[in-house]
Amino acid sequence: KWSGKWYLAIFDIPEKIRRRRDILRENLKRLGFGQLQASVWISPINYLGNVEEVIKNYDLEPYVILSETDKIGKETSQTLAEKVWRLEKINQKYQEFISEWKNSDNSKKFWLRFQYFELLKKDPRLPKELLPSDWLAEKAYKLVGIGAD
Repeated sequence: KWSGKWYLAIFDIPEKIRRRRDILRENLKRLGFGQLQASVWISPINYLGNVEEVIKNYDLEPYVILSETDKIGKETSQTLAEKVWRLEKINQKYQEFISEWKNSDNSKKFWLRFQYFELLKKDPRLPKELLPSDWLAEKAYKLVGIGAD
């Protein structure tokens, strides 16, 4: 269950240390943060400890602010999540995958599993409270049967 908190990484890293800024961004993406603005990244999951490690390892302390808040802007958290992670687009990809899976034979389904794993890379795996009510990730997962006996 989502705590209702948002975790932010806000930074202004000079161009002369661009590579370290890129490393920070890569790590934020890997942790599932979404880009709210060019140098403002958010997550509904508290990975600030992980981000602090990156900040320390790359001497970025003077350039980064980490924060937590209950609300960002005036819109609902679900609307914010939709915008930041483009959930409608990802859900459409799940819909396309499900349709193709249902219309495929077993040999094609073997290859579709690889497509499914590529789709998972785009899915931010947000808490249920932030997802659209018609979110199709679970349906796709069940079709693919990962971990099924």
